[in-house]
Amino acid sequence: MGRRKGKDTAATRDRLLAAAQRLILAQGFAGTTVDDICAAAGLTKGAFFHHFDSKETLCRAAAESWAQQGTDMFAAAPAFARDDPRERVLDFVDFLAARIVDPAMPFGCLIGALSLETAETAPKIQAVCARTFDASAAAFKVHLDAAKAQYAPAADFDTWDLAYHLFAVFEGAMVLAKASGDRQIVARHLNLYREHLSRLLGTVEKRTPRRRRKAS
Repeated sequence: MGRRKGKDTAATRDRLLAAAQRLILAQGFAGTTVDDICAAAGLTKGAFFHHFDSKETLCRAAAESWAQQGTDMFAAAPAFARDDPRERVLDFVDFLAARIVDPAMPFGCLIGALSLETAETAPKIQAVCARTFDASAAAFKVHLDAAKAQYAPAADFDTWDLAYHLFAVFEGAMVLAKASGDRQIVARHLNLYREHLSRLLGTVEKRTPRRRRKAS
């Protein structure tokens, strides 16, 4: 009986986290209320306050959950099964580009959105965002280090900066994409990053350019 209750409790918490993630992506942290989250999760406020003492506490947990999902996605990416480190890093950028244009995937990044909105108002949430970007860049840097050592050992670029640049491109392009409602913007800018990365690692590939969206 106790095990069943524990599973139910965990499921309730997961529903609150998932609802918070969806709503914050759609309408922002400030625009999302506890009532909104409870309604989206199909739960009472009593259930909410059983698990979280405030919206900010839930949001921090939602960010940590999102970060863990990203870590799991990174670890399972088919690109990292390749033996060649240059192919690993280039294929991972392709993987991200394909993922963001998939309509079944969330349109946005919770960590990026919260970074913009809570930078000066919620330091604990901001700390989660900073740790997430650092950890993501560090994980990608491992593969960049291997690719540089094999293909561009004399090059003077910094693999930490290059790893962080991937997320700078992704998050910056996401802001533009959200403004226009066009996911392809992120994919196009990731493709430009990939071409830059390819050149740094000693190869230039001709790739079919993506169709650009005409300005209205």
